[in-house]
Amino acid sequence: MGVPLIIMLRYLRGDKVRSAVSERLNAGGHAKAKKFIIGLVAAVFIILISPLMYVFVIAGRFTSPPDVSDLEVERLDMPAEDNAFTHFTAAWEAGYEPEDRQIVRNFVQGEDVNEDVLLEVLAQNTEAIQYVRRGAECDVCIVPEYTYESELPYLRQWRYLGRILAAKSRYNWLEGNYEEAAEACVLLLNFGDLIMKDAEGVPNYLISIAIMRMGLGTALELARDPAMPEEEKTRLADALNALNPPARGLVRASKVEYRAFSDFIDRFPCKRSVWDENIHFHGFFDRLIRVFERIPYFFNRNRTKEIYANLWKGVIENAPLCYAGIEWDAIDPEEKFEGYIRGSLIRSNVIGETVVAVFVPAIRRMTEAKIQLECKIAATRLTVALNIYRRAEGRYPESLDALVPEYMESIPRDPYDCEPMRYDPELEVVYSVGENLEDNGGEAILKAGEYGDDWPWMRWEADDIPFLIGNYTE
Repeated sequence: MGVPLIIMLRYLRGDKVRSAVSERLNAGGHAKAKKFIIGLVAAVFIILISPLMYVFVIAGRFTSPPDVSDLEVERLDMPAEDNAFTHFTAAWEAGYEPEDRQIVRNFVQGEDVNEDVLLEVLAQNTEAIQYVRRGAECDVCIVPEYTYESELPYLRQWRYLGRILAAKSRYNWLEGNYEEAAEACVLLLNFGDLIMKDAEGVPNYLISIAIMRMGLGTALELARDPAMPEEEKTRLADALNALNPPARGLVRASKVEYRAFSDFIDRFPCKRSVWDENIHFHGFFDRLIRVFERIPYFFNRNRTKEIYANLWKGVIENAPLCYAGIEWDAIDPEEKFEGYIRGSLIRSNVIGETVVAVFVPAIRRMTEAKIQLECKIAATRLTVALNIYRRAEGRYPESLDALVPEYMESIPRDPYDCEPMRYDPELEVVYSVGENLEDNGGEAILKAGEYGDDWPWMRWEADDIPFLIGNYTE
C-alpha cells in the first residue's frame, strides 16, 4: 500500500502538478480541470484512507474464534417425569402464597407472626411439599435452556418453596415435633442441592445458594437443641454428608454462562434487550455507540468471546481451591476492566471490552458466595457432630480430633486457608479464619445470647467467621 502512495506524492510535487493542470486548462478549459483536480483528490483520499478502512472494517472479521472446547456443557434429554423441574413446577402451581408474602420469611428469621395465618399457609402448601419431595427423588433438575433474554419465574418460586420448607421445619421444632422438623430440613437441603449441582447459569446458582443457606440455618437450630433426639441429628448428619460440593455447580454454571454470552454476542446488535438493560447511553453518544458496534474494529465478536471465555475458564480452574489459593486476578482483574470502561473510545474492540466489563462483577461474587457456602456447610457438619458427641458423652470434646472416626470421617477443611476448621470449647464455637487468613481465636463472636445464628452479612465481615454450637435459647 505504501509504494503507490509514494509514487502519488512524488507526482504531486512541484512542476508536475502545475503542468498537469495547465494541460487540462489548455485542452478543455476550467470544467475539465476541475474534474481532473476532483478526481486527483479523490484518488489520493482513497489511497490514504484504504489502510484505515482495512483496519476498521475488514481486519476485525478475520479474528479466529476462541477455543472453548473445555466450556462445552451437556444438556440431558429425559422424560419429564424423571426431571425434578417438572415436579418443582407442579409444586408451585399447587402451592398457596398469602397476601402478606413476608409472613413466612419473617417467621423463618425468628420474628413473631400470627400463628393462625402461618398454620393456614403451611396447611395449604401440603400438596406443594409433596411435589417437592417427589422432585427431590429425581437425579437431576434440568430447567429450560438459559439465555440472557430468558424469563426465569421459577427462581422466585423456588425461593418461596424453600421458605415454606424452612417454616415447616421451624414450626415443628418449636412444637417439639422433632421427626417432622428434621424431615422438612433434610428435604430443604436436598431441594437446594439438586438445583445447585445442575445450575443453569449464574441466576440458578445464586438462588440455590440462598436455598442451601436456609437449609443450613435450619439444621444449625435443630442440631444445637439438646432435646433433639440423636437419631434425628444423625439423620441431619447423613444429609449433610451427602451434599454435592458447591464447586460442581459453579463449574456447570460457568459453562452455561459462557454459552449464553456467546449466543448473545452472535446476535448482537440485532437483539438489544440485554444491552439496553445493562448499559444505558443517551442522546448523541447513544447513536454514536450504535454506529461503532457495527464496525469490527470497535466490536470484534471473537475477541470479545475470548476475553469472556478466559474469565470463566479462570473460575473453573479455581473452583475447587480455597480462598488463599485462588488466583483472583484471573477471575477479577479489577484494574484492567476499569481501564476498559475509562479507556480511549477509539481503541480496538472498545464495545466488546465494555460489554465484558459490565458482566465481570458477577464473576467474583459467585466465587465468594461459593466459599461462604462451603464454610457454612463445614460449620454445620461440625455443629451436628459436636452435639451428637455431647449427647453421648455429656460434654463437648476438648478438640475436634475426638470426633474422628466415630462421628465423622475427617475434620472439614476451612475453605479460606485449607486448614481444618477451628474450634474453641470454652467459647463453644467452630470458626473459619476468614478472608484475612489470620486465626484470631474466634473472638469475632459476640457474647452468648446477644444474637441468633442468622446474622450472615455481619459474619462474613468479621475477622474470624464463627458459628455457635451450643443452645442459647434456653
